[in-house]
Amino acid sequence: MRQWIPKINLFWKAIWKKLVDGLLIESENGRPIRQVHVNVPAESFTIFGFLDDTGIKTAAPGRETQQQNLFQHDIQHAFYSRYFRYHGLKVQTLLLPNGLFGSIFVASLRNNDNGILNMSRLDRYLQDLFTENNMALPGHRLPAVYADGIFARLPCVIPRYRDPQNVEYRRINSQMSSIRESIEHVYAHHHNVCHGIHEW
Repeated sequence: MRQWIPKINLFWKAIWKKLVDGLLIESENGRPIRQVHVNVPAESFTIFGFLDDTGIKTAAPGRETQQQNLFQHDIQHAFYSRYFRYHGLKVQTLLLPNGLFGSIFVASLRNNDNGILNMSRLDRYLQDLFTENNMALPGHRLPAVYADGIFARLPCVIPRYRDPQNVEYRRINSQMSSIRESIEHVYAHHHNVCHGIHEW
């Protein structure tokens, strides 16, 4: 991330402009009824990138692990996810608006998203990095990454609003979901280009 410090303001501004300049089409009973703009003041916006996790299926540790280390069962257990029902790795990525990754952290698929966030210490790292470089956005706030609602809210990690009652919050969720699709496209491209590693 350190190399991208000079670009943080450009990243923040690009995402903010996409949020407020884009039209959101609201519908009722499946029919579009109005076009609206999302109103978010620049001084309250801090998002410069997107945080997400993806799973990579791997083979189960096998005979060689057992013969060399005598702890095959422990290794298999450590990398097996009951939720996905296969062995694998989980990759936490921070995607920047230029399409490149600012941070990657890999752990066992067994861990949930917040567990991996805690292990990676990404939030603490970003806080230290931005403080050390006197990086503050309008309103004297630290830059932050946008994430799914499953993530905890931290100084440099902002999840989508959970069950928002405020119509403006719902609109922000909808528009930001559209903007953060870029990270899903990167994952899809990776799965398509590197198809073999997801079929082990």
